[in-house]
Amino acid sequence: MDQDGTYHAPLLYETIMHLATIDSKATSAVLRDNLYNLDAKMVQLNSNILEFYLYFSTNYDQLFGSGEAVDSPVHLLFKAYKAVQDSKFVRYITQKEGEYFEDKK
Repeated sequence: MDQDGTYHAPLLYETIMHLATIDSKATSAVLRDNLYNLDAKMVQLNSNILEFYLYFSTNYDQLFGSGEAVDSPVHLLFKAYKAVQDSKFVRYITQKEGEYFEDKK
C-alpha cells in the first residue's frame, strides 16, 4: 500500500506468494521429519498400530499432496513396525520385510 492507501496488486501478489512458499517448505520439512522418525512415534503411541497408521497416512498424504516425497517409505514403515513392543509381531514383520526385499531383487 502506498501513501494514499492504494494497494499495488503485483507487489501484494509477490508478498503473498513469498509467504506461501516459506510456509509450504516449512510444512514439508516437518512432515518429512515426522516420517523419518516413525519408530519413535510408534514407541510414543505404545505400539498402537491403528493410531500409528493414521499418523503415517496423514503425514505421507499431506507430503505427497504438496508434490514432495520421502525416500523409501516402505523402509521407514518396517523400521517403525520393528519398534512394536510385541516380540511375535516384530518377528512377523522382520519375516515380511525379508520377503518384501527379496522379491525386489
